[in-house]
Amino acid sequence: MRRAAALIVTTLLGWPTAASTCTCLEQPTFETMMRIRPRVLVGKVSMVAEPYAEGDDFPPYIDLEVVSNLKGTNLAVGSRVRIWDGYFSTSCAGSLGKVQHGSLIAVAVMQGGDPDPVGRDPSGPGSVSGRPGRQLKTAKNDYFLGVCGTHWMPLPNQAAIEDLRRRLATTKSTP
Repeated sequence: MRRAAALIVTTLLGWPTAASTCTCLEQPTFETMMRIRPRVLVGKVSMVAEPYAEGDDFPPYIDLEVVSNLKGTNLAVGSRVRIWDGYFSTSCAGSLGKVQHGSLIAVAVMQGGDPDPVGRDPSGPGSVSGRPGRQLKTAKNDYFLGVCGTHWMPLPNQAAIEDLRRRLATTKSTP
């Protein structure tokens, strides 16, 4: 009986697509994400990775040269960090697709072991993720964007960093 019901539902609704399985109920803004993520960094994009697999049109990660620490971490200015797409090596990835080499950006990031206040917790740094043929290995000191929402924002100039710092300081952050 269950099998027949599942067949009827599948026939009527169709098999789930990658797009339907990647749908988020909410898409929080960067303003929201910078308040709920444990770390906010500003940096210059020093490298945009090549697409990982045939057919991909997005990078799985970027490297960032740290310009400023706005929240939660004290990385040395000039240090380089790797930041992974929150859905790296899945069909849902692509949040770093518009990041440009050399651009100044702010990122709201997590590291492995950080709680995800949005409620989704993709495989984090220090892990292997992805289905066979699309597995990526991250380092324990890598950072990653969460899923569902805007986790990075381009900044037009250095003055925008101080504006962002003021905005972050004037509203209550959540853990």
